[in-house]
Amino acid sequence: MTPPPKWDAFKVLAISSRYDASTTCVGITKLSNRCRWSIADDRYQEIRSVLNSIEQKPPDIDALNPILRKLAPLCLCQEQHQWQVGQAIAKWKTLLSDFVNSHEFSSSQALSAENETLQKKLKEEVLAREGLSNRIEDLSLQLLKQREKCTQWIETCSEAEAAKERLLILVNKRGKEVAKAEREVERLERVLGVKGRELEEERKRKGEEIEEKANVEELRKRLEEQGRVERVLVESLEEVRKGKAAEVIEMETLKTQLATKTEESRKALDEAKNKEIELLGQIESLNAQILNIREASEQLQRDLDTSVKLNSEQSALAATQASAHADEVSQLREQIGDLEKQISLSFSKKLGKKMKRAVKGFGTSIGVPGSTRLVFAIEKREKKSCNDFSFG
Repeated sequence: MTPPPKWDAFKVLAISSRYDASTTCVGITKLSNRCRWSIADDRYQEIRSVLNSIEQKPPDIDALNPILRKLAPLCLCQEQHQWQVGQAIAKWKTLLSDFVNSHEFSSSQALSAENETLQKKLKEEVLAREGLSNRIEDLSLQLLKQREKCTQWIETCSEAEAAKERLLILVNKRGKEVAKAEREVERLERVLGVKGRELEEERKRKGEEIEEKANVEELRKRLEEQGRVERVLVESLEEVRKGKAAEVIEMETLKTQLATKTEESRKALDEAKNKEIELLGQIESLNAQILNIREASEQLQRDLDTSVKLNSEQSALAATQASAHADEVSQLREQIGDLEKQISLSFSKKLGKKMKRAVKGFGTSIGVPGSTRLVFAIEKREKKSCNDFSFG
């Protein structure tokens, strides 16, 4: 993340606005106006890059001098004003000097405000971290509950598997019984076939021995007996077939129940696994957010320490400058006092006028016109300078 700029180079150097898509040459024409030649897009992008980079540094004229020398040719058109590099650099140095002089006493207040802002952000980050910790605890409880549900589903699945095994055993048992019944049916069918052949033979013998009544009676009895045996065999075969059909229906029902239980258990297990994966993903996302918040908090703490250090350095520099300014004002006051004493001496009228003109010229050179109000003006300037050096 790019740190915020320490000052607005776009505004101070007046090359272009921060949000302009293009700019013109900073050279001065013969009519004392700014040149209207457009700067090429690639050069303008390089100019913006340089301005963005120097905004991250303090506005120190000596430190920025090499960068200004690099920047000046880029901001001047190739056709007319490349020879004005020195003038552009001098202008920018003047603008930087004015900016530093107008902002050097407000920097400590800005740093204090920045410190307060950073502290508020730090408190907000701490509160956000506590909220995330509570959220993680809630998700952990939900995860435990989901794991308990998963355990219950696993137990249900185990019970379903056991029921499936029991059903398979029962199906195998029923299958063996059905196979046994089919073998019994086949045996009865063979017996029925044998009895039918015997009956046919008896009928043939009946045709041959129709003359013998006793044999006919016996054959009739045998036929009746064979008929009863056939009926018994048919009834037995029908009962076996009914039993087999019932067992087949029961087997189909058990297979359907087993498939339903197995499908329900599989769906429940898949759903539990999906919920557990989703909760784990949420926990990983929250852990990543906590890590980002922790890094941001550490960065805020480092910025706060840097701001406090810069504040102390600015305070020490301001105190040193105030002391030097007070010494300078004291020396000027002594010189002006000596001149006033010389004027008050009983010299000739012509010499007095010359001395007053000298004092007046000296006052004008330091920005205070007049001769009698010179000391008052110097004292007023001294009080104003001392007030400017105070930090609120």
